Parts: sequence; structure tokens; C-alpha cells
Amino acid sequence: MNMIPNITPEFLIKLFENYQFITLGLGSFLLVLGATEKLVLRNNSWIISSQFKLILVVVGIVLMVISVLAMFKDKLFAPQNKIQKELENTTAELEKIRNKIKYLVESSNNSNGYVSSSELTNILEGMENDIHEFQLRFHNSQKAAKWLKTKQESLLQAVKFSDLNSDINNISLDDFRAEIKKYIGLLIESLETSKNITPRRRKITYHINKPLPYIEVMEFLQIQIKQEVDKHPDLTKEEFRELNNCIDALIRDIQRE
Repeated sequence: MNMIPNITPEFLIKLFENYQFITLGLGSFLLVLGATEKLVLRNNSWIISSQFKLILVVVGIVLMVISVLAMFKDKLFAPQNKIQKELENTTAELEKIRNKIKYLVESSNNSNGYVSSSELTNILEGMENDIHEFQLRFHNSQKAAKWLKTKQESLLQAVKFSDLNSDINNISLDDFRAEIKKYIGLLIESLETSKNITPRRRKITYHINKPLPYIEVMEFLQIQIKQEVDKHPDLTKEEFRELNNCIDALIRDIQRE
């Protein structure tokens, strides 16, 4: 029986569409290979050195983490409740991987195996810190997005009665506020997905060739938001930082585009 699949363009497309699973499988294979004493192929065998085993394990960990994060990335534009569910599932999967690797290392050390756990333990602790940091940033971004939604109209009113409008040419004040509302909506979406989304990606191009008025409005909003948070501290310092960083990123995008 021929076990080799028929290599067609459709097969290759499908293969590359599911690269996350290929990467996960390769990472798992390298991790298992790093736990073996020697490699046996037919009648030949090769002893795997401790240094090479360490390289195999580290590369395997990296590939597995990348594949799991890639699976989560594909869900970023799902509805909000699904985003939260995907985050929880991804975190759980990363924790399982971390625990399995930790068990493997500890078992090897207890049986006088080949791997010294010092470097691998540092890697695992770094993974754990990254997971925790990712969870915190995602949570802070979510809170900042909810806060910005509730303050959107009052911020637009502040723009209306500011002297920024004197920089507008060939556009009515109401139209300008409608444009700014789209940029604020972009900020909310970026915060909700915990990912920087450029204006061009959402076909928001009002700032092209005339970025200054939009940059000034974003900087004005930062001042208004800080004053509002100082008066009514509804956001923590971390949540405010995520919001402020998101506006900074949008300003940079407006300048570049």
C-alpha cells in the first residue's frame, strides 16, 4: 500500500495553511528526541551528546510555543467572548507543555540522566513569566477598551470645543468628529484584541498627506484622558499605560502612513 500522499497543489496549500500543527509536531518530535540516549535507524545507532540533546530540547520548546501562539493569533478577530475563551485555552495549553517539559527534566535528573536542568529551568521560568505577562497585558487592555467605550462621546465633545478645529481645511466640524470617532474605534479594537491595528488595515485614510491635525487630536486625547483618570481613577496605572501606549502606537502609524 502506498502511504505517501499524492502531492498536489491543493495538498501543499492545505499543508501550509496548517503550518501550526506541523510546527507543533516537529517541536514534539525534537523534544522526544532530546530525551533519548541514542538514535537507532535500521542497523545503525548514534549516541546523542548532552550538548546536542540540550539544543534539541530548547528548539523543540521554542517550536511548540510558537505553534500554540500561532493558533491563538488566528482567532484574534473572533467575537469578544471567543477571544477570551481562546486566551484561556492557549494559556492552559502552554501550562501543560511547561509541566510536561519540567517533569521530563526532573525525571532525567533524578535518574542521573544526561540533562542538567539549570538552563532548561531558566527557560521554563521565562516561559511562565511570559505567559503571566501576556495574561496581565490582555486583561489590562480589555479594561482600557471598556473604559474608552464609555468615554468616547465625552472625548469627542472635548475635541469639538477645543481650538484644534482651526487646523481643519475643507471639511466640516461634524465630518471631522466623525473621522476622529473612527480612529477612536480603531483604538478600542486594538485594545480589545491586544494587538496594534494600523489605520490602513481598516481603510481609514483621512490622515494621508495631512497627518498633523490627526496627530494633534490624538495628543489632545491623551491629555484629556490623563486628566479624566486623575479626577476619577477608574483605570489602574497598568490599564492607563496600555491605553496610552496604544495611542502612541496609533500616532506613529499616522506619521508613517
